Amino acid sequence: TGVIGWRLPFQAVIDAVPSVLKTMQSTSILPAAAGIITTDRYPKIRASSIGGGKIVGIAKGAGMIEPNLATMLVYLLTDLAVPREVLREWLPEVVSGSFNCISVDSDQSTSDTVVLLSSGKVPVSEKDYPAIKQSLIALTQKLAEDIVRNGEGTNHVIELKISHAPSLEVARALGRQVINSPLLKCAIAG
Repeated sequence: TGVIGWRLPFQAVIDAVPSVLKTMQSTSILPAAAGIITTDRYPKIRASSIGGGKIVGIAKGAGMIEPNLATMLVYLLTDLAVPREVLREWLPEVVSGSFNCISVDSDQSTSDTVVLLSSGKVPVSEKDYPAIKQSLIALTQKLAEDIVRNGEGTNHVIELKISHAPSLEVARALGRQVINSPLLKCAIAG
């Protein structure tokens, strides 16, 4: 995040790649998680072991967090050999049920990123896909909760559940109105 419209110093970024790659040979994802935070109080990391492999996620985000656009960065990494086209198919559903369901301050931003990458090192079969996808969904829901818990000035965390709505769209619109209500926020904050 930073000044909108400011161009990155691409040569400085390119020149830094060798040292970043050397650092990435570490066995811990903590330096990467710590490296992306800005106003966060702590790095956010979640991991899940499944099918002989792992899914690891790191996230940054504390303010200007509202569904669909948020100042958040999320990197989901796995060594499970799930093809790119399958991961691309899963990602909208994974994001829809996690990161696009959170709000910290009802403010939107111009930048958010969720990346899902696989090194393909651990072979899996198509019959493993449902379990892998469920593990990914559970991991992203926990990371989304971590973002909310780490929100700027957050003292309370509310989980809103809506049932019997005529559609998902109506449930989400209703949820957004309730959770972003200044009256509700004042009542919760006391």
